[in-house]
Amino acid sequence: MLAGLLVAAVQASCAASGPSAERITLREYRVDRAPLVFELVSKSSGDELEYFSTTRTDAPRKFVDDELMAALSDHLLKHGCSKYGQAGPAPKRGDAQGLLRSSFEWQAGAEVKHWPIAAPLRGVLPPGLIEERTQFKGCQQVFLELYNATAAYQAIENTRGNDLFEEEQRRLARERAANAAGRN
Repeated sequence: MLAGLLVAAVQASCAASGPSAERITLREYRVDRAPLVFELVSKSSGDELEYFSTTRTDAPRKFVDDELMAALSDHLLKHGCSKYGQAGPAPKRGDAQGLLRSSFEWQAGAEVKHWPIAAPLRGVLPPGLIEERTQFKGCQQVFLELYNATAAYQAIENTRGNDLFEEEQRRLARERAANAAGRN
C-alpha cells in the first residue's frame, strides 16, 4: 500500500489536484481514557524545527513532504472521506459506552472535516455500515503505514545531562547481572 502511495506522490507532484489536506489526524478512541492520536502534517504548513524543539508530553505529530500529503489526502478522499466526511472537527474523546471507535480529521486551509466510525452494536454491524467500515479500515492502514514510515523527534526536559543515558545503562547492566545470577 505504501508503495502505491509513493507512486501517487510522484504523480501528484507532476499534476496539480484539488486542495490537499495540511493536517490529517487519526484518533483511536478508548473507553475511560484519552484516545490514541496519530497526526501527519505537510511540511509547508508547519514549523517542523520549532515543533520538535518544544518539550511536550506526547508526540503524535509527524511531518511529511507535501507531495506525500497530497497523495494521502487524495487517497483518503477517493476511498471514503469525501463520501462519509462530516463538517467540523472530530470529537476529542470517545463516549462512555465505547460506541465511537475511530475517526479521521483533515484540515485544508480553514476547512475542517471528520469521518467517525462506530463500533459494532453487540458485535453486529448494520449492513449499510459494512462498506463504510471496510473503506475506513483500508484508509486507516494506508495512513498508519505512512505514519510508521515517517521519522519524528521529541524534545525532553533533561536537567541531568549525559547522566540521563548513563543511569539507564547502569540500570540495564544491573538487570542483566541479576538475571544471570538467577540462572546460576
